[in-house]
Amino acid sequence: MTPSKELSKAEAFIKKVEGIVRENLENEQFGVNELAEQAGISRSQLHRKLKRLQSKSVSQFIREFRLEQAMILLQNDVATVSEIAYRVGFGSPSYFNKSFHKYYGFPPGEVKNKPASEFQTKTVAGQDTGIHEIDQKTEKRSLKFKLAVIIGIVVCASAIIGYFYLPVRQSHKSIAVLPLNNYTGDPEQDYFVQGFHDALIGALGQVSALRVISRTSTLQYTGGDLPSIQEIAKALDVETLVEGSVMGSGNHIRIQLQLIEAFPEERHLWAKEYARDLRNINVLQSDVVRNIAEEIRVGLTPKEDVLLAQTPAVDPEAYKAYLKGKFHWDKLTEKDLNIAMEYFELARKIDPEYPLAYAGISLVWGGRLQQGLTSYFNSGTEMKMAALKAKVMELEKTPPEVYLTLGTMSCWVDWEYREAEAYFRKAIELNPNYSTARAYLSHVLSILQKPDEAMVQIETAIKLDPFNPLFQALYGMDLMYSRQFNKAIRVLNTSLRKAPTDPIALSTLKTAYHMKGMYPEALAIWKLSYEAKGDGQAVAALRKGERENGYPGALEKLAELLIQRSDTAYVTPWQIGTLYTRAGNKEKAVTWLEKAYDARDSNMPYIGVDAIFDILRSDPRFQNLLKKMNLPLP
Repeated sequence: MTPSKELSKAEAFIKKVEGIVRENLENEQFGVNELAEQAGISRSQLHRKLKRLQSKSVSQFIREFRLEQAMILLQNDVATVSEIAYRVGFGSPSYFNKSFHKYYGFPPGEVKNKPASEFQTKTVAGQDTGIHEIDQKTEKRSLKFKLAVIIGIVVCASAIIGYFYLPVRQSHKSIAVLPLNNYTGDPEQDYFVQGFHDALIGALGQVSALRVISRTSTLQYTGGDLPSIQEIAKALDVETLVEGSVMGSGNHIRIQLQLIEAFPEERHLWAKEYARDLRNINVLQSDVVRNIAEEIRVGLTPKEDVLLAQTPAVDPEAYKAYLKGKFHWDKLTEKDLNIAMEYFELARKIDPEYPLAYAGISLVWGGRLQQGLTSYFNSGTEMKMAALKAKVMELEKTPPEVYLTLGTMSCWVDWEYREAEAYFRKAIELNPNYSTARAYLSHVLSILQKPDEAMVQIETAIKLDPFNPLFQALYGMDLMYSRQFNKAIRVLNTSLRKAPTDPIALSTLKTAYHMKGMYPEALAIWKLSYEAKGDGQAVAALRKGERENGYPGALEKLAELLIQRSDTAYVTPWQIGTLYTRAGNKEKAVTWLEKAYDARDSNMPYIGVDAIFDILRSDPRFQNLLKKMNLPLP
């Protein structure tokens, strides 16, 4: 298509949507949904087109078109400012005055006092009908006004009849909040937009009658070239979707949201705008949840109603520091964990009673321990985490994120498994859609040797977050713990097709291959994992050991290399112990697992359920480890 044809097509589209707005100029209820419907395209398509052609959102386009029509009427002095405000679709003259002043730089009352040469009229493409067309309509409007009362009576009567005799709106039980657009004009605010997206999902998750898809699975629908609304809804297995954008600056936030019914046909249910100071961000989230629940006919329990009414004010700077910390924590690299800790500590410093600051700090410590980046006894970690847990337990109005943290610390730091189960269940009680709490609870239940309950929790977590590679890997681990090796291999290979370098999935898959006696496949993953890390020494050790004594030789050589490294850097003894276990060297395996116990390695709770340790279960030293860790004996 030539540029001139493309331009002509663009102009035709703009003229079309302008014509639709013009025909509905007096209707203050005419908005994004109505324009999209009359234009015959989806709301998201309309938004993308106007953004590309005029760098405007749909609501901005409608508002500015109304203001430009108002300028024409004011220049010709056809009515008072208040009358013109209503004629161009503003329900409030004061809001019209404010919007007009902001757009043109002076109030509408000054238009008639200014010479035409001073006007800096902002026009839009396709406005070739101008004043003549509006003048032709002016006489008709007085008649319209006279008919308004009669029409209003008819509408009210219809509404009453409809209420009693027509079917009610359909109730929906599932929803996904798509990633929000950053319209603040500042890319540096991405952290805030992503954080609010996560928080909004969490707030909706408190409604037990509603299945809310978790954030990780919605993140793939970011960018310009997206599937249709129905395709997204089908992939996520939901009936309704929320789209929206974040605007504002400083400590003032504006959120525009659209609620869309996907089936049987795409239909916009409502579009709303919310504006709040950051201090009242919890009020904003509560309002959104109530509005959505009302629109899709989902009832709140009395307890949920009370929880939504609890909207404590937050310190704006502490809130922003927490969101920045969460933004970096999600990346889970050593560098980002360190940056996250700085922001979480800043949030705590700003507000010592801010629960989410402590939850974030705990998450960083847990991430460091889980990845072997620190020892429980290094740098006072033990004392810091004990003090942290004590402080968190003192806090009032504890959100589900804090109970998740307490559960994580209880299981993998304190080794108090039943206490951990209680904390995770409390988090789920507060937010039934808390997929992370359900996924972690599944592992606690596996550790407590409750495999059937574990499967219920992990399968629910996956239904809430179907495209989360971590949950797929955790599901594979639960299958391993229940000795379903073939199914674990299928699940993990499927997951790795989408996330080929996921470390947990790779680690679990090599264990499944090991248990099936598929040693070449298991060894190939060992090599792949270290190649991905750029660790040539480890790959060389594996190859040398393989040449000398096959699969067990490769693993023993790698264990020896890691022991050498432990003289100058921290290496988790757990990893060395598992290598000797897989190699069949029982004596060294138990020795290094005892060292992992002394180091309080966060992986130790799994020795009671992980299949690779089946060869050690009759060893008295191993049984003693199980007793000391309060784990069930074989």
